[in-house]
Amino acid sequence: MTKSIINDIAILYEALGEGPQVPSLRSPVAAPPIPSKIAPAPTSKVASTPIGPAMSTDETLEDIVRDIFGIKTLKVRNMDDLDFYEVHVANLKKALEQAYQAGRLSN
Repeated sequence: MTKSIINDIAILYEALGEGPQVPSLRSPVAAPPIPSKIAPAPTSKVASTPIGPAMSTDETLEDIVRDIFGIKTLKVRNMDDLDFYEVHVANLKKALEQAYQAGRLSN
């Protein structure tokens, strides 16, 4: 099943309990093809780094998706090949866990 990055971002924002409302897409858009082998996600230090005044929620989420998914930015660029990604469920779980931990550490 193909997931859009916008829906993934909405899940991450929801896990942190804040952020803008992100509408879901009504019609699916084809995601870029994935390689036959999925490389393991790089280890991230984000979950162990507390969020302070210098690190916003957006910066935290961008760090998480950069480390786990290799996505450079969460800004919408209005190009399907830049805005939509197919993600592995294990990596999605890891990103949600890191977002949850970052939210816990920020309180």
